[in-house]
This record gives sequence, structure tokens and C-alpha cells, in this order.
Amino acid sequence: MYWADQIKEASEKELAKMGFGQFFVNPNTRRLTLINDSLHPKHRNSFPIQPSLGWQKFDDKFLLWCPLGGEKVLTGESYPDIVHRPSDYSITEEEIKSLSKKDIFYLIANGLAFTFCGRLFLLPENQFEKNSFNYEIPNHDRLSVFVGYRGHSSNYAEIVTPSLLRKINSPTKEKFHRYKKLEAYGTNLVKQAFLERDNIYMTDIQARGILQHHKIEIDRELNGNTDILDLSYDINIAKWFALNSWNRKIGKFEKKKFKETEFEKAYEETSLVYQVVTRVIGGMDKILPIQFNGIDIQLVPWNLSPLWSERPERQKGFGISDIGPGDFDKNGAIMNIVEHRYHPKFFPNGWDKIGGTDLQLFGESYSIEMDTSHLESQILPKEKEWFVELKKTIERKSKNIHNKH
Repeated sequence: MYWADQIKEASEKELAKMGFGQFFVNPNTRRLTLINDSLHPKHRNSFPIQPSLGWQKFDDKFLLWCPLGGEKVLTGESYPDIVHRPSDYSITEEEIKSLSKKDIFYLIANGLAFTFCGRLFLLPENQFEKNSFNYEIPNHDRLSVFVGYRGHSSNYAEIVTPSLLRKINSPTKEKFHRYKKLEAYGTNLVKQAFLERDNIYMTDIQARGILQHHKIEIDRELNGNTDILDLSYDINIAKWFALNSWNRKIGKFEKKKFKETEFEKAYEETSLVYQVVTRVIGGMDKILPIQFNGIDIQLVPWNLSPLWSERPERQKGFGISDIGPGDFDKNGAIMNIVEHRYHPKFFPNGWDKIGGTDLQLFGESYSIEMDTSHLESQILPKEKEWFVELKKTIERKSKNIHNKH
């Protein structure tokens, strides 16, 4: 018996009494919900949660990402109230105090720092685990950030907009609401499967990430598009996607070819890697002084999560939620986005600041001239049989629901 079907058919009174282990059912969305998923971060976060300004032009020529409370620092109108640095940072506190506004702008524009709520945060100089880092702030909640990467094989207008909401896919409110209803049903199937097979209670964003990363078609008209964006904490994965493009005709990736010799056309065919710094909203290390069904409760991030199953693990993937059309950041979660543009003729050194054009993947080194499209089988491996069957089940049952409506 599928819990998703029981939930779909239940009355509101029945929903209020339903429970499956640590899951209860949200009567408004009909989703299997964990108690730590249900507590909105606005009630447990000392930093503001509201829209950021997003893409802004500075000095009439620099298009930069402007996070929440970052406009005065970026325009040079004011110096950061406080500068936060990792304990092992090579620049001393005295040297930091002597930074000019131009120096600060340079650090942010080159992805070495970000500004947030009038403060400046210097990113670690060395590699850190899964590119997640905590800033311990006296008399304040810690600020946890994740540094992820995306690779684009062409110049797209939207950088962090999830596929469902991109302009090219003609998003509408009707499509979005239909998707969210089918998404609730699909994620309920995912949560039940992972709990029964691996005894894993998946958060909502983890289950939604499964639908995203595997292009599970809960609505065939949407071609597997979702409102989750995936990033990788391995820059080499992002470079691979920037240098290999999907060929719809043959149904696989192939080495990208640079053909254009005129600047304007070549600009559109550049390969791009984006560094995206995102803050963690809502998570806490501490166990709360409450229990649910005898289990201690620990609050989990509201807006991002590692993606589960073998494919995203190979890609070292994270899923990010709550980004709207046109890169609209409704919770002020995106701290910085920095573009690195490569083209053999016009931007040959465009990736120098991110380690150059060589790729380091699966223990091997590959130069820009080499065809790495054969790595698709390792980056996008076939899932195990049970997961393939789960995908088929979700698509079949979602199709039945869609046809009935």
C-alpha cells in the first residue's frame, strides 16, 4: 500500500490523525512532513529572511550580485560594519582594517569574499569539507555558507533559476500550482521508499532533489523540470558540464565545439562556470529540548541539502530551493555569484582564477583539448535496479493522477 494514495484519498479529518513513523501529514499540502521540516526559519534565525536585490549594475559597467544588505558596501557608500575572517586567513586583522573600498570591491567581484547585512565575510583560502563553512559571530547566530558551482555550455540569461521557472520553459502560475500538487504526491512516494528500504527519513528538499536530479517526469508536459537547482561542490564537475553539451538527437553528451570567430557570436557560445555562495537558512547544530515520537529533534536547513542516490553523489551535488523566475532570491539566501567565462579565441584565460582549463576527475587529469564526453557514464551513472523501478512507479502513478484531472 502506498502512503501517497492513502493521503490523496483521505478527508481533512483523516489527514489530521495520520502518521507514518516520524512523518505526519501536512493537511494543507498533503505532504509527508518531519517536525524539523515544518518549523519555518523566520522563527529561528537572527539574520533577516527577505528578498535580495539580485543582479545590479555598479559604476555603470559592473553587473554584480547584490545580496541582502550589501548595496552600500558594493557602491562604496559605506565601509563594512564588521569584517569576518577565517582564523587561519593570511591577511591579518590590521591589514584588513587598511583595505580600501576598491580593495573590498575587488575581493567580492573575484569571489574571494561576500557582503551581507552591511558586513564583509572573507572566504577561506584553502579547500574545506564539501565547501561548507561556519562563521562564528559573537552574540549572534553563526552564519553557515555553502560554496557551489554550476557549469553552463552556453551563455544563458538566467543563472540560478531552476528549470521549471526559466523563461525558455514559459512558466505560468497554473503550471506551477499543478506541478506542486504532483510534486507532493511524488515526494511522498520517494520518502516512503527510502524509509522502507534504507530506514532514512528524507526531508522535503531531499525528496524534491531526487525528482530534480533524475528528471523524474511527474508531469510529462514539464519534461522533468522542477523548482530545485542543483550545484556541485566540485569545480571540476562544473567545468565538465561547461565543456560538454547535451545532444538531444543522439541522447547523450558530446564535446562542445567552439566555432564562432566574431566576438558577439563567440560571446554567446562561451563556456561558463559560476561560483555561487549560499547561506544555510534554518539549520542548527543543537538538539532541541523537545521530542517527536520519542526521537530528539534537530533543525535541518530549510533551503539546501546534499542530494541523495548514486548519481548526485558522483557529481557531489547539492540542491537549492526557493529561487524564483529571473534569479529572484526571495529569502535573501544567495550571498554572491561570480562568473568565469572561457572561449579559446576571446577568453582563453577566463578560467585562470579557478585553476585553469584542466579537469581533475576520477583520479585522472584531462586537458582542454581532450574529449571528456566519455566520462558521462561516470558522472551520470545508471542507478540501481530498485531506484529505476521507483522512478517508473512515480512517473506511472503521477501520469494517472494527471490524466484524471
